[in-house]
Amino acid sequence: IKQASGEKDEALESTLAKLRKNNYKETTSIYRVGEPDLSLKGTLAQKNETVVVDFSGIENAKLLSVVNGNGRTVMQTHVTNGQTSYTLNTSDLPAGLYVVKVDNGKNTTETCKIVVR
Repeated sequence: IKQASGEKDEALESTLAKLRKNNYKETTSIYRVGEPDLSLKGTLAQKNETVVVDFSGIENAKLLSVVNGNGRTVMQTHVTNGQTSYTLNTSDLPAGLYVVKVDNGKNTTETCKIVVR
């Protein structure tokens, strides 16, 4: 993995090594380096695939929402105490761009994006 300057990006390589160790597949995932509070496995998803939303870095996560490109909330679920991830099935989502939001109930919301093809 190289930066635009041609130098190796050690932080990214280290992160990807950890993800590989946990059986994450680079070919189907985008990893957000430097923003560890909310991440997705499978952010480029085909219809009927699952996407794992990892919010282990968010204390007291309360609510997970999926918002479509028009700003409409298409899915919402309450997070139970101790829950650190959620598996989202894309079967009911039409192709498009979605924003996944995790709220901790204290006016703090973390977001990341998913594309369903």
